Amino acid sequence: MKINVTDWIESYTQTGKLPELRIPCIIEGCDVTTTCFGSNLEGRIKKTEGGLRALLTGFKCRGCRGGAKAKTVRMTAEGVPLKRAAKATRKSSKKAAKEEHVENLKQALRNATMNVNAVPQRISFNDPEAVRQLTENACQRPDIYLDNDRACDGCGLYEHCACKSKQLLADTGRKKLVAGPKRKK
Repeated sequence: MKINVTDWIESYTQTGKLPELRIPCIIEGCDVTTTCFGSNLEGRIKKTEGGLRALLTGFKCRGCRGGAKAKTVRMTAEGVPLKRAAKATRKSSKKAAKEEHVENLKQALRNATMNVNAVPQRISFNDPEAVRQLTENACQRPDIYLDNDRACDGCGLYEHCACKSKQLLADTGRKKLVAGPKRKK
C-alpha cells in the first residue's frame, strides 16, 4: 500500500493526527500495517532521525525488520515439543501420587475397626481430668466462643479446659460489643 507522504504530513501538522491509525510497511509484497497513534506515534517520531517524513518513507514492520525471528523448538523422538512432554510427565506423576494417596486413605478406612456395640460415655464436667481429655483437641462450646468475639467468657468448662484457643475477653484487650435494637428518642 502506497501513501502520499506530503498529504499525511500536512494532515499531521493541521490536526496532530495521521489520516489513518495504521502506517503501512514500505517493503514490496508486504501488506502489513502497524497501529500508530497518540503517545506511540509521538515516541516513534522522536526516535526516528528525520522526523515524520523519515518515519513514513522508511517504516518497516516488525517482520520485515527481522524482529520476529523464527522460533526454534526442541522436539522429542515422538515429535512432541520437549517442554510440553516434560510438563505432561510432571502432571502424570502428580496425578499418580494423588491417586496413591487416596488409595492409602481408603485402605486405612477399610482396616479401621469400629465397635458396632459402642455406647456413648457419660462424662462428669466436675471431673477435671475428664474435661481436659475431652477439650484437648477441640472446643466443646464453640457457640460461646464465637458469640463472645473469640473469647471463652461464660463457658462452664473454662477452668479445666485444655483447648489451645482458650482465652478470656479481658486477656485479649478487646471490649465486648453489645448489639441490640436502637432505641428511639
